[in-house]
Amino acid sequence: MDGLFVRTKRTWLAYLALGYYGYLLNALGPAMPYLRGDLHLSFAEGSLHTSAFALGMLAAGLLGDLATRRLSRRTVMAWGLGGMGAGSLLLVAGHAVVLTLTGALLMGGLGTLVLVLVPAVLADEHGTGRAVALSEANVLSSGLAMLATVLVGGLARTLLGWRGALLLGQLLLVPLALQLRGLTSPSHTGRNGEHPLRNSLPASYWIYWAALVCCVSLEFCMIFWSADFLHHVANVPQAPAAALVSVFLGAMLVGRIAGSRLARALPADRHTM
Repeated sequence: MDGLFVRTKRTWLAYLALGYYGYLLNALGPAMPYLRGDLHLSFAEGSLHTSAFALGMLAAGLLGDLATRRLSRRTVMAWGLGGMGAGSLLLVAGHAVVLTLTGALLMGGLGTLVLVLVPAVLADEHGTGRAVALSEANVLSSGLAMLATVLVGGLARTLLGWRGALLLGQLLLVPLALQLRGLTSPSHTGRNGEHPLRNSLPASYWIYWAALVCCVSLEFCMIFWSADFLHHVANVPQAPAAALVSVFLGAMLVGRIAGSRLARALPADRHTM
């Protein structure tokens, strides 16, 4: 597999796009105690930001396929990256809860279009090597997510403040914008010219789907609330509490690196169900 796997420009675009999404997504949780403090929000009001992000994710999941069929992949990716960036900037600059909630909704809604597209781009680009590509993309995303949590806590004590971590993430938009022009939209149809997803999904799909829902639910609870818990319940100072979220993400990084190695050793089309 190592000798056959070639990382193209579209591969790196997908890797960086997922990394950008992961960076800003995982900066949101550690930043929440600072945001609540700055805007004098209660826990309930602060939790609306994570709910807004989740609501946006649901909308992207339901409508993402329609968007990719009606628009080019380049357009959808541009909207996703732009929405993630614009939403994070609203969180940084917003001095009213209606603005910061709008920012979280944009990040979840438009930003998650990136999450919808990346697996499709990598699957089309690498075929049977898609498992390796997806695992590598998630390794990079976990590494940048871990960096984001460290920077939120570290920069909170400097002149840049916690907002500086979200602003630094925008630097990733430069290489992404340069690579975006090379993204194409291949035509995928079934045997009779129908869209492949018009067929019913197998039971094994729903088993994997349910497992993924449970895993992501637990992951987001840890990312969004562990910093607040450490600060208010365990009495850890705010900056170290934000940085300590990186321990959880570091464990995810180790797991994804191991998964990447397994993906190279096991065939992608191996049936387990």
